[in-house]
Amino acid sequence: MNPKNLLVGTALLAGLAFAPAHAATAAAVQASAQKTSVVTGVETVEKVKPKKNRQYNRGYRDGYRQGVKDAHRTCSKKSSQRSYSSGKKDAYTRGWVKGYNDGFSWWCRHHH
Repeated sequence: MNPKNLLVGTALLAGLAFAPAHAATAAAVQASAQKTSVVTGVETVEKVKPKKNRQYNRGYRDGYRQGVKDAHRTCSKKSSQRSYSSGKKDAYTRGWVKGYNDGFSWWCRHHH
């Protein structure tokens, strides 16, 4: 037997052995792609945030900025526990107070 024919025969046999596995994998990938493309027409409904949440968030951002600004000017290791409070219950004020305290304490922790 010619060694060249033996090498070609072995390569052909190995190719035939792996061909079904490759074909099965390719078919599975194609079937998976087909399954995911079938899902169409799904509507996404975005919930609108209640007005109170928007007011709270706006107050938080404004208070946070002010807290950082005040801490930048006045923060020292001795006074890093400054806290602001308010008796008002509206959403903006609650957010502002929370934001101010968070901003002030963040600046003091990270810059002094």
